Amino acid sequence: MEGRPRWSRSVALAVVLAVLGTSGLLVGCTRKERVAVRAVTLGVVSESPFFRTVGLGLDVLGVVDQLGGGQQSGGAPGVFGGTRMKGRCDKARLVSFLKDAKYARQAAAWTDVLGVKPKDIEKTVKRWTPVLLRNDTLVKNHDFKNGKASGFTALLQAGIAVLVDAYGQPVVQCSCGNPLRAYDRNIDKIDIDLKVSGRNKKWKGYDRKKAVQVKPADKAQAAFELVDVTEQGAGIERPQGSTGGADETLPTDPAAPGAPAIPDVVGQSADQARQTLEDAGFTVRTQTDDSPEAQQVEPGQVLRQDPEPGSSASAGAQVTLYLAPQPGDAKPAACSGAALDFTAYPALDPGATGDAVTAAQCLLAAAGHDPGPVDGDFGPSTAAAVQAYQAATGLQALGRIGPRTWTALLARGDTPDLQVGSGGEAVSRLQRALTVALDRTVVIDGDYGPVTEQAVRDYQGDHKLDATGSVDPDTWASLQSGG
Repeated sequence: MEGRPRWSRSVALAVVLAVLGTSGLLVGCTRKERVAVRAVTLGVVSESPFFRTVGLGLDVLGVVDQLGGGQQSGGAPGVFGGTRMKGRCDKARLVSFLKDAKYARQAAAWTDVLGVKPKDIEKTVKRWTPVLLRNDTLVKNHDFKNGKASGFTALLQAGIAVLVDAYGQPVVQCSCGNPLRAYDRNIDKIDIDLKVSGRNKKWKGYDRKKAVQVKPADKAQAAFELVDVTEQGAGIERPQGSTGGADETLPTDPAAPGAPAIPDVVGQSADQARQTLEDAGFTVRTQTDDSPEAQQVEPGQVLRQDPEPGSSASAGAQVTLYLAPQPGDAKPAACSGAALDFTAYPALDPGATGDAVTAAQCLLAAAGHDPGPVDGDFGPSTAAAVQAYQAATGLQALGRIGPRTWTALLARGDTPDLQVGSGGEAVSRLQRALTVALDRTVVIDGDYGPVTEQAVRDYQGDHKLDATGSVDPDTWASLQSGG
């Protein structure tokens, strides 16, 4: 019987490679898909911008790629840059354009891309923060063409000014108002084919390996640690939603190599842990932990810390300590299993259901007004409790929960003086009440930082109180009366 032909190993390997090559694969790895990406050069006005104007935003020349490339968290220290010059991104002017009737089509397309309700434009933009890109950044950009948004994959050059949301996700290109969304594929799995058009040219120093894709942080950021692009080795802490006027100087570049490790203070008392961390060059904030394990340790003991022990962080970075409740710190007992922290507190009428109703019921119970079962169902017993609470507080007894009733319920409790550096449940109560009273989200983290200070100042100004930014008995009285 005739035997099989004997191919040499080299011939066989050549055939295998040829077959694999036709399917887009290489031996041992997957070929990256080549993706056309439009270059967006700093200082160059978009060919079809949402808003043709001068002064809406200013880019910064001379910013070179500093990060290693790939995916980066929007909350990481040093992922963005900044300057101490205000006005890099004129949020008020952007809002003015969006609310101008002659730009109605642009505003409709813009809000559709970003998922913003037209009535919420101003308060949403107010929460965004201007920063500078430190690396060429991959995004989904949008021009305005033929009366609608036209999306395209873009690489924004380092130095371009953008607005980011509370999670560090770029949402607006400042110079033209174009809305931005996250690119929906992993940058590490594509091969960028940079395309140029018009005045957008490939910039000097472009390096595909240093292009980044910003992913939203795991949680909302109270502030962003920025690299000062105008002063070598310096940093800036910018409160979320501010435009530069509330910046604090960081002692070092937040992205500098060789950052110190954070000591392990879990199990220590709050005072001991604070001293240990401050001696190591870190700043400290505290937050009460209401978890079941908090009941098993001494009051005020550190249960956990963020960032974790051993993590690297810049000198002056903030470490959050989660403490077992101390006397006066805990939630009302009726609320021990209920969520109280929301980005907004909706008006509630009889018949409503859900977590917000549960929160209201537990707060009513804590105030001595029995709502019946704390079950998230706004029934007759809850309506009666609401009316009784409103009458006792001096509010109109309507039996529904609107902003004034929410504010009073959320602020109810002891009334300590509070200022920057304060922490604990009293600060959380304040932040919840301000979220309702100001009709904007105030980060509820139990930490009285610059964002909370500004919110207090805004509230005090609105209610003809001394706008000190610190909480005194008059401020508490106003909040607890539903003001």
